[in-house]
Amino acid sequence: MNKFIRNFTLAFALIFTLMLFQPVIVNAKEPSSSDTVTITYDLNGGTYTGDSTPNEVVPVGTFELPLRPEMPVDIRYNVLSPEGKWYDAFEVDGIRYEFGEEIEVTEDTTIKYLWKDIIWIHRIDLTLEAPIVGTEV
Repeated sequence: MNKFIRNFTLAFALIFTLMLFQPVIVNAKEPSSSDTVTITYDLNGGTYTGDSTPNEVVPVGTFELPLRPEMPVDIRYNVLSPEGKWYDAFEVDGIRYEFGEEIEVTEDTTIKYLWKDIIWIHRIDLTLEAPIVGTEV
């Protein structure tokens, strides 16, 4: 019985110690609308292909711009580039930012897509005559 009491006492002491040193949050508050901002996308001639608006409500602070898409349609953000154009960069308050860069947002912000012209490379047909391995020339 002594062993049981000793183990029970140790367990109680451990639980009491853990409870005693738990962090206490004083005056915790729910996030308010002043803790968030709205990000609005100016597609600058591009087309939004999603169901809802391309706007986002994000916390005040650091915001990572979208990554450069690999296709004409950015499937993550549902943005289709204008015909003959490709994704170039973003513009925020007149400053150019690359894809994936981080910006500080403290108020509602408009992020403008910048586009560049697609440069077409003309196709050249080239035929080379080469011997087939194993035959005489």
